Formats: sequence, structure tokens, C-alpha cells
Amino acid sequence: RCEADDGAALEAGQSADQRQLALGDGARLALHWRSGHRATIHGPATAAPLPAGLSLPHGRAELAVHGAFTLGLPDARCAFKSDSRLAVAVTAGHSVIGLEAGSAHLIVGERTLELVPGRASDTTAVFPWIRAGGADELRDGALPSAWRAATVWELRFTAAAAGPEDAVLLQTVQGVWLRITAGQIELRATPDAPPLALRVPGPPRLAHAYRLVRRGAGGPRLELDGRLLEPRLLGKHPPHRIVVQGAATLTGLAFASGPSAAVTTEELP
Repeated sequence: RCEADDGAALEAGQSADQRQLALGDGARLALHWRSGHRATIHGPATAAPLPAGLSLPHGRAELAVHGAFTLGLPDARCAFKSDSRLAVAVTAGHSVIGLEAGSAHLIVGERTLELVPGRASDTTAVFPWIRAGGADELRDGALPSAWRAATVWELRFTAAAAGPEDAVLLQTVQGVWLRITAGQIELRATPDAPPLALRVPGPPRLAHAYRLVRRGAGGPRLELDGRLLEPRLLGKHPPHRIVVQGAATLTGLAFASGPSAAVTTEELP
């Protein structure tokens, strides 16, 4: 369902003028401008179409703009002067943009960040936009170098370790960052303190689903079987290498950066 700020439901084919629109979870709204701009907004979201632009305080969208267009975000403004295609995700006041084609200038206060195709930004940095990556892109356990610069990212996998010699290690330039062993996780949350050990429920041989995700301020968050764990991990960049030791297993590896990762973090504080 899509409602205007006066509570009236918006019907297919109806003019949206410049009212603020609220989309419920699972709703999708396609907007078309007479000048040729197009936008598809996915709920939950809040948006307001403008004569040559769009205000998006919350939610995610894909846009194809033709000529001058301004995308208003809670923490930045994105200006276009030529035909461009992009994706954007906004959660809790944090915006992430990925540019597929064209060019854009992301204006953050007094700073201007230039976006070119294949790049993304969270308004603090510009980095490669990886929509979807998997195990076939690993080289001797090393993740692609383009992935390592991301500041908004997600990494998913399923891992199991049964014996004392079995382990899955996620490494950064500072060393082992996350260690998964039989019945236990060791994570590094501060540079100087020893790793923090967390018990993994269930039989030692049981495979568990892991999800690491970072957006906004602070370090990455870790989910175990859909349950958010504390504390945050050290740093803001993703791991560089994954090492599987002994008879441990790692399957279903998937990683993404930019808005491709941000759209899956709605539930994170």
C-alpha cells in the first residue's frame, strides 16, 4: 500500500504531484516524470517526487535519470546533469548510493564526491560497488582487492567445525579477526585485548549460518543463525582472506558492497 501524507491511498496511474508518500513493507511504487526520469521505490519507504528530483528520507530505490535531476537524501544531495542509472538505500539517516551508468556529484556539507560507473559511496568514502560475489572469486582464500576498500558491505557463509584441528579463519591486515571452531567463535573487538570467545549452541558438528555486515558508524556486526551478537568487531573494512583448516567446511559464500549490501541491513541498529 502507498499513502500520501494526507492519508489518501495512491492508485495506479494517479499523479503523485509533490506530496510525501509512505510505502508499506513489500510495496513498490513506479514513478515517471514527463521529462523521462523514472524511479522504482521499494517499501518500507518514504519519498516525495519533485519537478526535477526526488526526496528519499528512507527506503531504497532504483533510478534512471535523463538530464538535470536532484536526489535529496537525509545526509547528502546527489546532483545529475546527464543520463544516469543508480541504486540508493537509506536507513536510519544513512545513505548509500551505487552508480551503474552516467555520472553524479554527491554533495555532503561543503564536500563534493564524484561518482563514476561501478562505484558506490556512503557519503564518507567512494569505493567499488560489488553487487554480488562468491567463492569462485577467491584466489588462495583471498577476497578480491576491490572488496577490501568497501565501508558498506555484507559477507554471508555457512561453516562447520567438528574436531580440535578444524577452524575457519577470517583475516585482516591486523591478523585473525574471526575464528570459528567446534562449538565456539573467537572475535577481535579491540586492537589490544585478547579475542573474545562466544559459545555456539548445538552439537559441535552442526553447521551454522554467519552474516557479517557494516554500515553507518562503528565496526561490523555479526549474526549467527539470524541472531545479532555483541560486541561489534574491530575496524570498518571487510576481511581480506578466508582460511579453512582441518576438516572444517565453508559453503554458500556471498559478499556484496554499496547499496547491494545496504538493502539487507534494515533491522540493524
